[in-house]
Amino acid sequence: MGKPQPGSEGVPSSRIIQLLVAAVCTIATLLSVCVSAPIARADQSGNLRIEIDDSKSVGNWNVSAPGQVVDIAVGQKVKLIAWNLDGDGLPIVFNTAQWYIDNQYVELRTWNKKTGRYDTTKRDPDIGKPVGIDTDNSFIALRPGITKVTVRVGDETASAVIHVHTATMKIVRMGDNTELKPSSVTQLTAGEDMRLRYYPTFEGDGTTAQNKKYSYEFTTSKWNSPSSYQVEDADGSKITMRAGGWQVSGYNVADFNGVTETPMGDQVTLRSLISGKTVVSFNAIFVFTHSVPELGDNGKVVWRSETTKYGDASTSTNVNISSPKVTVQYGPSTSPIQVTNGGKIGLSVGEILQLNYAIAPLHPNYATQHAAHWDSSNKQVATLDSDSSRKLTAIDKGNTTISVSIGGVIFTFTVAVAEPKLTLTYQGDLPKPVDTTNKTMELTAGESAALTLGYAPRHDYASLNSMSWTSSDINIVSVNGSSSVSSANNLPKTTMTAKKTGTVTITGTIAGRTVKVPVKVVAPTLDILRDRGLSTSSSDDNGKTYITGHGIEATVGESFKLYTQIAPAHDYASFPSSVKRTTWTEDSHGNTVSMQTSGDSTTVQAVSARGKKTTTAKITAQAGGATSSVTVTVVKPTIKITTTDSSSKTGTKDVTGKSVGLDRDRSMQFTAEVTPLHPDYARMSTNGITWASGSPSIASISRNSGATTTVEGNAKGSALIEATLDGATSHVTVNVTVPIKSVADPETVNTRVGVKPNLPITVRTTWEDGRVTDEKVTWNAIQSSQYAKTGSFTVYGKVAGYSRDIRVTVKVQGPSSIQEPQVSTNEGVAPKLPATVKVTWYDGSTSNEKVTWNKVPASQYANGGATFTVQGKLTQYGNQVTVKVTVKSTTVTMYRLYNRYTGEHFYTSSAKERDSLVKVGWRSEGTGWVAPKSGDPVYRLYNPYVAGGDHHYTMSTKERDALVKAGWRAEGIGWYSGGTVKVLREYNPYARTGTHNYTTDVKEDTALLKAGWRAEGVGWYAVKAK
Repeated sequence: MGKPQPGSEGVPSSRIIQLLVAAVCTIATLLSVCVSAPIARADQSGNLRIEIDDSKSVGNWNVSAPGQVVDIAVGQKVKLIAWNLDGDGLPIVFNTAQWYIDNQYVELRTWNKKTGRYDTTKRDPDIGKPVGIDTDNSFIALRPGITKVTVRVGDETASAVIHVHTATMKIVRMGDNTELKPSSVTQLTAGEDMRLRYYPTFEGDGTTAQNKKYSYEFTTSKWNSPSSYQVEDADGSKITMRAGGWQVSGYNVADFNGVTETPMGDQVTLRSLISGKTVVSFNAIFVFTHSVPELGDNGKVVWRSETTKYGDASTSTNVNISSPKVTVQYGPSTSPIQVTNGGKIGLSVGEILQLNYAIAPLHPNYATQHAAHWDSSNKQVATLDSDSSRKLTAIDKGNTTISVSIGGVIFTFTVAVAEPKLTLTYQGDLPKPVDTTNKTMELTAGESAALTLGYAPRHDYASLNSMSWTSSDINIVSVNGSSSVSSANNLPKTTMTAKKTGTVTITGTIAGRTVKVPVKVVAPTLDILRDRGLSTSSSDDNGKTYITGHGIEATVGESFKLYTQIAPAHDYASFPSSVKRTTWTEDSHGNTVSMQTSGDSTTVQAVSARGKKTTTAKITAQAGGATSSVTVTVVKPTIKITTTDSSSKTGTKDVTGKSVGLDRDRSMQFTAEVTPLHPDYARMSTNGITWASGSPSIASISRNSGATTTVEGNAKGSALIEATLDGATSHVTVNVTVPIKSVADPETVNTRVGVKPNLPITVRTTWEDGRVTDEKVTWNAIQSSQYAKTGSFTVYGKVAGYSRDIRVTVKVQGPSSIQEPQVSTNEGVAPKLPATVKVTWYDGSTSNEKVTWNKVPASQYANGGATFTVQGKLTQYGNQVTVKVTVKSTTVTMYRLYNRYTGEHFYTSSAKERDSLVKVGWRSEGTGWVAPKSGDPVYRLYNPYVAGGDHHYTMSTKERDALVKAGWRAEGIGWYSGGTVKVLREYNPYARTGTHNYTTDVKEDTALLKAGWRAEGVGWYAVKAK
C-alpha cells in the first residue's frame, strides 16, 4: 500500500467531531436513521469487491454489487473480505487496505519510523457510527442505522451498505427448528426433555438479500458475551450487572436439566419434572469493552478501558406439561415382556434382568425421554446398577419391590428370587449333554473339553452373571478363570485342558454358589492309521484302518497317507492341533521311502526296493507324549507294456516281449502298467518310469518318463522299446515297415432292387516307395435292407496295413421300364388280370415280375363296351403298374314289331331295321327278349309269295332247309339261343301270314292258346334281361 496515511499517535483531530456526531446519532437512534448520513449504496469500481465468505450460509456473497444490503442486528459481528480479482485472486490482508465508514477513514496501522515497519494503531472501535471495526478486524453493529463501508486499494474502491437493526431475541425449539413466540404453547409429557436455543435477530430477518438466510447464520453474536459487567455506584463502589439468562417460572415443574445456576449459554435442555404449566424466558445484554482516549495530567493521550452496554433484549414462551402414562418392560429388546403395575417377576440367584420403560404420550419431533429413577426395596435380594442401564441383579433368595419414578408417577412391581439348582455337564460330539456333577469325568492327557453350568430354574428373559472356575491342581487340569455374563438361553462354560495324569476337582462359583466335578486324567497311547476305500467311486466307502504294530505294503511309485490318533479319545473332548501335531521319522534315510508331513499325517512315497524283490523301512510317529511305529514293505514292480486295440474288450492288448508293426512316419502309443498295486489305500505315480529306444533312427520315443510314450516310425527296420522302474525292465519290439500311400476307391457298383451287390475283391493300392498293386479288401457286412429299395448306400472296407477306410458306392436301381398289359372280359364277368408283367432293367435284361393288383369293383365291368384301368404294384419292388381292361357286350336286344295289316310279328336285333319298319307303318312292341351274342344260331327265313310277306324263325337246320326248298328265302342267322329264359313258339292254323308268334311271356302264351293258337313248345332260349 506504500507509505502510511497522515496521522499521529496523539489524540485524533477528528475525535471531537466524532463525539458530536455520536451524540447526534444517539438521538437519531430513536428515528432509526442518522440525519447527517448520506444515502448509502453498494458500489464497486474495477475488479475490487467486498465479500462475505461463508460456505455454510450465504456462500461467496458479493456485498459490493449494486443493490446489495447487509442487514444485521445490534450486537452481531460480520467479517468483510476485500478481493482484487485483477491481481492474483487472493483476498487482501485486511489492515493493508484503507477502510472508511461513511467516508470517515479508520486508521488500522501506523508507520513506525524507528522500527521501519507498521504498528497496529491504538484506537476506539466506536466512532459514533452504526458499526465499528473491532480489534479482530470484524465489523461490529453498535447501534441502529444505515452506514456505508468503503475499501480502497490503489485507485480502486468498493463499497458495501450495512443496515443495523434493533435487536430482538427469539427462542427456537431445536428438535424441529420451530420458533417459539411469547404466545406459543409447547406440549410436553413429564419425563421429556426439550432442547432450546436463542438467537439475536431483528424484525424481518431472513427475508432480505442474504439468500433468504438469517443474519445470525453469517455473523458472530456478542450478546451475553460477556453476560455481566460492573458499574460504579454513586459512592464509587462497583456493582455487577447481569443478564437475566434462561429462567423458568416454576422449578418444581421443570428445570434446566438440574443446573443450579442460571444458564447463560445459547442452548439449554429443558427438563419436565411433573405435570403443570411453566413459562420459559430468556434475557440477554450486549456489552462492549473498548479503549477510550483521554488526556492525562502530562498532556499526553492516555487510553483507558471502558465497558458500555449497547443493548438489552428478552423473550419468553409457554410450556404445558401433562402427567405421563408409564409402562415397564423386561427381557431382550427384540422380544420385550410387559409387566403390570403391581405385578410380579421371577428370577433365580445370579440372573440379571434388563429393565426398560416408556412414557406416553411422546413428542419425538422435538423432545426426548430422560432417565427414570429406579430403586429396589431390598438390596440384599436384588440391586439395580444405575438409572441409565437399568440392569437388575438377583443376589439372594427372597422378594423385593422395584420402583420406577418419572414425571411425578411411581410404578412398582415385585421380583421374587429363587435358589437355583446347579449342575455341570459335558457334551462335545455326543447327541445330548451328560450330567457329571460330583461324578468322575475322564480325560486323556492333552485333551480339552468344555464344562457347562446347568442352572435351574433358568429364565429365558434374563441373562446370567459371570462365573469363576478353579482347578485344585492346574498342573494336572487347567481351566479358564471366569465366564462372562451369559445372554438369555446361554449358560456359562469353561474349557478344561488335561496336562498330565492324575485326579483334580473342578469348581464353578456363581453368586456365591458352587458346583464341583472330579476329573481323572489318563495317559495317552498313539495309534497309526491308513486310508481305505480310495479305489471305489463312492465316498461312503472311504475310511481309515488301524495298522499300529502291523505292516503295510507298497510298490515302488506308490504313495499312501498315514495318520496318528491319540487314544483313548473321548467324544465329549478333543485334542488341539498342537497336541495332535506329529513328529514322523523313518530309518531308510530316504532310500527306501520318503515322507512329507503335515500336522498329524504324513504322505509316504515308496522310493526303491533297493535291488531286491522286497525291502522294508520303519516309520515312527510321536504325538501327545506317545510313540508308535509301523513297518513298510516296498515291493519291486513288474511292468506290462500295452497298446490300444479297438477289437479287445478292454480296448488294449498286452505287447510285453512281443513284436508289433508300425508304418514309417506313423506313431503308436505304449503304456507301462505297474503291478502289484494297492488301490484301496495307495495312489500310483508313474513319473519314475523311464523309456528308451534301442534304435532311435528306426523308432524314436516322444518322452523319456511317465506312464505313456509315443513311438514314431522313422525308417524300415526293428527297434527295441524298453520301460524301466526301479531296475525292473520290460520291452516290446517295433517293426517299422513302408506304409501304403493311398488306396483308390472302386467305381460305383450297380445292382437290382433285392439283389445283393457284387463288390470288388481287390482295390488299386499305391505304396510309399512307388509300387502299385491290387490288394485284397475286406468289406463290412451288407444288410439286405440296404438293397431292398432303390437308392444308394456306401460300403466301407479295410486294406491290411492302411489306416483309412475304403469305400464304394452301391446304386440300387429299379426297373427302367414296365410293359403295360391289356385284357378283355365279358360284361358282368370279372376280368382275369395277369399275375406277372414284363420288366426291363438298367442293363437291358428283362424278367417277368409278380404284380399285386388293386381290387376291381363289379360296377366297372357290369356293362359291355366300357374300358377302364386297374392299378397295381410290382410285388417285390413297389413300382406302379397299370392294366387296360375292355368289357365286351355278350347280349343283344331283340325288338318286336307288329304289322296290323298282315297280322305278322317281326323280330330283329337291329335298331336301324326296327326304326325303318316303324316309319312304314309297323308298330313297335318294345323288347321281345334278350339274346346272347354267341351260342346256338337261330335262322331267319322270308316268304315273298304271300301278300305282305311273312317271316319265320327256327333253330332247326332241317326245318330251315325244308322251307328253303319250298321257296322261302334264307336270311342267315338272326340271333343266338342261350341262357335260361324260354322263348315259347305258338302256331295259328287259321292265318295265311303271321302264322307264328314267339314270346317269353307265359300269360301271352296262355291267352293265345285260349284263342285257338297251337303250342309248339320252346322255340329257343334267351338270357335274363338286366
